[in-house]
Amino acid sequence: MKHNSRSRLVETLGIVFLSLFAFILMVLVIHDDAFPSAGKSPAVAIKKRGISMKNWSLGRLDISLPEQFKIIGRNQSIYQLQVDTIPLQGKSAQELWDERVNYVRNEHIANGYSLDTFKVTEISPGFSAVFYKGNQSMPFLVTVEAYKPVPGHIFKMKFTGEEGKEDVMLRGISLTADDYRSAIENGFNIGAGSLVSPPSVNESASATFEDNVNHMRLRVYLHTAGSRLSKGPMHNIDEEIKGLGAEGIKLRVLHRRSRKAAGFSGEDALVELKGPMLPGLRYTWFYAGETANSFKPEIRIQMKSAIENQEEATAVWNLIIDSMKMREP
Repeated sequence: MKHNSRSRLVETLGIVFLSLFAFILMVLVIHDDAFPSAGKSPAVAIKKRGISMKNWSLGRLDISLPEQFKIIGRNQSIYQLQVDTIPLQGKSAQELWDERVNYVRNEHIANGYSLDTFKVTEISPGFSAVFYKGNQSMPFLVTVEAYKPVPGHIFKMKFTGEEGKEDVMLRGISLTADDYRSAIENGFNIGAGSLVSPPSVNESASATFEDNVNHMRLRVYLHTAGSRLSKGPMHNIDEEIKGLGAEGIKLRVLHRRSRKAAGFSGEDALVELKGPMLPGLRYTWFYAGETANSFKPEIRIQMKSAIENQEEATAVWNLIIDSMKMREP
């Protein structure tokens, strides 16, 4: 019964949800096209054996990275909700909530809206939501945010939709909050915990990591594939070669081949770029996914490294790709 009511709610939210939000949701928190620089000192050599690895989870994917990689941004969405976890960092959940409410209230006012359209409502004891407007050019949109306190952190939810549908939006927040579990090995991971909700047909998750010791940057991105499957980042490589060549940048494909990872047959590629301001290596693994199947999502993994670090970077890349596996529902 709960899952049936959720399906009806998702259909309603799909009407509330505007196409504007679709592309906003897919933007990575941190975006940087620059290649890492090896600097003046040589990178620390990485051997294929003996690397200390750390496990990470993102959406429905588990992946292991060398411990030098530090996360610098992540983003997840499910049921058209942006979802995240926030560590308490010495503060109480109520303090963090009060700070957030004050911040969005000030933004609401700064955007020219009156407090008549600003609202804080309690969902359950200790669990509240705030409605506010954040876009001057689209006054018909309203955003709701909610913080659910859990031991050691907060589960955050955010949704932007059409004004007048606040009750439906709150219902979606409440249902999703019921499905949150801390520190489990299955479900849709959003950081410190996961959602055990039935799969959505519109899931996405992305993260960026940096290894400042060995000068590498990694981006992981996955989302439920649409009706038209992507052909991947290497599909237009010939056009990219020509376009960069006109700018004085030489792109050379070092390898492009089929490679299985996480149980899927994807494409693995390595290209070298040489030119002013843009020397570097670009590793890519891509799987197109299956339409509307969140357990077989489109997956794009990309790593950039300085050319001087090719041996170390290739060893790390192989470890990362071989580590990938899909999480249990």
